[in-house]
Amino acid sequence: KAQVQRMTDRVASLLVPLVVCCSILVGASWFSLASSGTLPSTLIFDQPAPLLQAVFFSTSVLMVSCPCALGLAVPMALIAAVGVGAQHGMLFRSAQAVEEACKVSLLCIDKTGTITEGKPNVEGLLLLGEEGGGR
Repeated sequence: KAQVQRMTDRVASLLVPLVVCCSILVGASWFSLASSGTLPSTLIFDQPAPLLQAVFFSTSVLMVSCPCALGLAVPMALIAAVGVGAQHGMLFRSAQAVEEACKVSLLCIDKTGTITEGKPNVEGLLLLGEEGGGR
């Protein structure tokens, strides 16, 4: 896994239990308030059963706060990056390679065409030292 995926998994492993606990707390709170009759009538939807109202709000908290988007967004971003790279002739062996590619500032290759399109050509020339200078 890429480092960003490992970090996302760590965050999600902490966030999921917290979200579930909050959802249970919200459900229990709404159930007790709706059962006791302390809620104003403007907060109660057509006088449903207290359990139904508690499940409604508990499920709402669970759906809004669930970190599922984190778990789906990171792999989808990596798939998109691999796809864009493939369109430009770059192939990546792993997600870690995609993540590390942003650090590359210079790529030096020979003229065999193994990394290029198979049509070797010289794009530029850099001379080191003077000709015949013994270097």
